[in-house]
Amino acid sequence: MKPLEGMLVLDFTQFTSGPLCSYLMADLGAEVVKIENPPYGDNNHYTSPSLNKNTSYITSLNHSKKCILMNMKDPRQTAVFWKMVKSADIVLDNFKAGTLEKFGVTWEKLQEVNPAIVWTSISGYGQTGVLAKRTAYDGTIHGVGGLMSVSGEKGGRPLKAGVSMADMNAGFMACCATLSAVYGARKTGKGRRIDLAMTDGTYAFIQMEVNHYLNTGEVLPRMGREHSYFAPYNSFACKDGRELMICTRNEIEFLSLCRVLGLIGIVGDPKYATNKARVANREDINRIVEEKTMEWDGEQLEKELVKAGVPCAFIKTIPEAMYSEQIQARNMLIPVSYDDGTATKIVGSPIKMSHMEEMKEAKSHFMGQDTIEFLSRFEDPALVHEIWDPVIADSKEKWAIKAARLK
Repeated sequence: MKPLEGMLVLDFTQFTSGPLCSYLMADLGAEVVKIENPPYGDNNHYTSPSLNKNTSYITSLNHSKKCILMNMKDPRQTAVFWKMVKSADIVLDNFKAGTLEKFGVTWEKLQEVNPAIVWTSISGYGQTGVLAKRTAYDGTIHGVGGLMSVSGEKGGRPLKAGVSMADMNAGFMACCATLSAVYGARKTGKGRRIDLAMTDGTYAFIQMEVNHYLNTGEVLPRMGREHSYFAPYNSFACKDGRELMICTRNEIEFLSLCRVLGLIGIVGDPKYATNKARVANREDINRIVEEKTMEWDGEQLEKELVKAGVPCAFIKTIPEAMYSEQIQARNMLIPVSYDDGTATKIVGSPIKMSHMEEMKEAKSHFMGQDTIEFLSRFEDPALVHEIWDPVIADSKEKWAIKAARLK
């Protein structure tokens, strides 16, 4: 049995942060119902390579969820939404502040209908503050949250992380906060309103840099692949062209590195005897280390460093990481399919726990696929068909036309 079985999540999210949060809940057993606005639904349907009219990205983010269509401007449809709220544990959205309120979804009314409900809103800047109503994407949050200022090569321009770090971090944090609130609600009968800002989460990433500034008045520079506080801590080229990330944080690891590389003679040199000294002379120590790594075949050097207890790893490409023995052993690449037989693979669940069978395959649903069946749990099926059959037909046609442009 999965720990969240029996939990119902009403999921209004799109793009990355919110869908990541809700698919983690689905992986843990919650019944997640993705609510999309007809006729086009989530923008992720149209923003990456397509798989039978569904993008690969939405296939990944929507797996294990039910998918329904609901126009929150239509009173007949929102009447069914409020019936759903009575049975739900969580309402989840990642709109700009105030968006759901425009459709009559307020914290006061949610509490009135279901006092134990937890409403989590993920947004770029939070529900308060001068930027609350501003549109935000991962890249803008990298900038305003301070993360981009410390990313990039030394002396170079600021760089965004290669992945949607601000989005994904917010999704993980929201999942943690939401499930904590549900746990509290089950003890007290009182739900909570959760305000999760991507900016806050990104700012929390740079604690070391913030604390350094607060205590020294100095702004740490961008370090590229290096570390502000430790050396050698960098990627080093081997004679076969492979790049090996070598990270030493204490004297034992540095001594072990020197033994493997035949550099034991520099250990007593005042320029390299302590980590503080090595940081002050990082260019010299990096040059000395790479002169030695260039004499080694990468595989052999990695083997010897691991044996000596020196933290190291190759910098792998996406395919190299995807098909590595470690990723395969951890079940982090799994098949996913649609009811029509279309199939591909997606990233597996990072959550492993005892007494819960690991997900080895997944199902993904088409936009609106579960609308009639799911809503008929809360409303007369004849009325559900009357209201939603035209909506589904119109959305299916327009979605197909727009999605075809990805081909």
